[in-house]
Amino acid sequence: MISSPPSRSGRWCLPFAVLSIVSAFGPSSGARRTETNLIQSKLVLRQEELFMDGLMQAAEIDVLQAILDFNTSKIRLAAARDQLAANEAALEAEQVRFEAGAATLLDVNSLQTQRVGAAVAMEELRFDLCTTVWA
Repeated sequence: MISSPPSRSGRWCLPFAVLSIVSAFGPSSGARRTETNLIQSKLVLRQEELFMDGLMQAAEIDVLQAILDFNTSKIRLAAARDQLAANEAALEAEQVRFEAGAATLLDVNSLQTQRVGAAVAMEELRFDLCTTVWA
């Protein structure tokens, strides 16, 4: 606290009087200042420790989320591979039926479209898996 000199009327201002009494009977202002600085430093240190704890928790959550995303992408890719294999088998069977005269060209083209869609979906999932790994 900064003390002020006596006012123009000759009376001492209250802050100066209080500071004079505290200085006379309490610890020196230098000791109080040192203690205050120490307390402030401890508080800042604790705040930084809490901030670091928060960062560590956030990093742990990010790692766990990345692992979960990676595993989900692998499962989705496996399902897309199975779907592509099923579409290819259906297309081959339909081509045999077409060659035997039991299916139309429209049936074959429809299954080819489904097969291309499954292949595109699989490649998109493969790309997603790669971006999950490198993200």
